[in-house]
This record gives sequence, C-alpha cells and structure tokens, in this order.
Amino acid sequence: MTVSGVNDTEIDANQAFIVVSDAANSTDSDYSGINPVDINFINADDDYPGITVNAGSSLLVSENGGFSSFEIVLNAQPLADVTIPISSSDTTEGTVSTATITFTTANWSAPQSVTVTGANDEVADGNQNFWVVIDASSSGDMNYNGINPGDITCVNVDDDIPGITVNAGTVMLVHESGTSKSFDVVLNSEPAANVDIDVYSSIPAEGTVTAPASGTLTFQPTNWNIPQTVTVTGADDAVVDGNQPFTVIQAQMMQW
Repeated sequence: MTVSGVNDTEIDANQAFIVVSDAANSTDSDYSGINPVDINFINADDDYPGITVNAGSSLLVSENGGFSSFEIVLNAQPLADVTIPISSSDTTEGTVSTATITFTTANWSAPQSVTVTGANDEVADGNQNFWVVIDASSSGDMNYNGINPGDITCVNVDDDIPGITVNAGTVMLVHESGTSKSFDVVLNSEPAANVDIDVYSSIPAEGTVTAPASGTLTFQPTNWNIPQTVTVTGADDAVVDGNQPFTVIQAQMMQW
C-alpha cells in the first residue's frame, strides 16, 4: 500500500492523520475479525506565510510623467483578508496608484500591480531618490498580521536644466534719433535663490539700456518663469561714423 500526501494551499502546519485498517472479513474463521493496527502519518506542510514584492533593486520614474510598476502577491493562502498599506516617502518626487491593496482567500495567488509615477517640479535639482513605503500588513489571520515586506527604492529623473533664455533674434536695430528696441529674458527653471542679471551696453555712446532703469533684472523663485523686458535706445553722437554695432552684455549673479 502506498500513502501519498495531499496538497492544500492553507498555512495549517504539519497535520497528523491515521490510515485506518478495519477488521478483516473472511469465510476463514481464523482470519475473520482480525483488526490490524492503524498507522499514524504526518503530512508535512509546505505552505509558509509571506509577501513577495517583485520590484527589482530600484524603480526609475521621471518628472515628465515616466512611471514604473511592481507586483505584490502572497506566498500562501490566508485564512482572512490581508491588507497592505502603500505610500510614497515624498509625494513631491513620486506618487503611488493606490494607498492599499487587499488579498482575500480567493485572490491571494493573483499578483496585484502598483504604479509609481514621477512628480514634476520646476527646480533643476538633479535626480532625486524617494521610497515606496510598504507598511506592515493587517489581517485577521495571525500568520499574516504584521508582515512588513520592506520598502522600494525609486529614482525620479530630473527634466529641468538651468539656463537663461533671451528672446532677441540675431540683430536688433536702433537709431541715433532715439528709437528703441526691446527683448525679453526669462529663466529656464526655478532657482533656489534670487538671480540678478546686470544688463548694460558695450558702447554707451552708441546705445544705452533704458529699461530696467536699475540696469538689473531680478528673478526670484516666485517669478522665474515670467519674462522681463530689456529696452535698448540708440544714442546720438553727432558724428558721421556710419552704422555702428554694439552689444548688450548680461552678467548673472546668484543671491544666496
């Protein structure tokens, strides 16, 4: 006789059972009624409580909306619902698609997906690390209550490049009669402190910066993306010297 263990998906530890041999039935009176001893067996359990997170070593997202996903699944069937809280350590860098996932006795073996999406800012702050925080599970099944799978490292790829944009074209024309031309200046990303840009003429005898009156543009973290105007006015020198080129020079200074 061969006795084989029967598999289940429950976490029920090793289980004892008995192979029962009833009394023999025979027309041979010497054998009829003999009852062999019953045999004790133990079915060794191969189901262990646990939560598997399939995320690799880290997840990569980006400020331009790039996202990554990972999966969570239980290792064995629970006796009650298992709820797992999920959150982002820094929602200014990345967000998660759900605050909790719940496994039941019916769907415990079907992986559930969580999506992590990069959050955009306007600061050139480089790639930033944050974590998907997976807190300890809660369940009426004490085998699963309090299991903490560990957090997931994420990287949010920065899409902001520091720089200054000047919308002026290649050449601007002013006249000794006092005509003026204007152009705009704006920052490409949010600065961490005020940015002063001094603007002045390389040859004041040919043209001067008439706006801003102070000769300095100041961009703050609150107005960095609002273009500011520079106006250049031609200067009269009363000399027959032909058309004269000059430049408007911009010198940047960060105020900490």
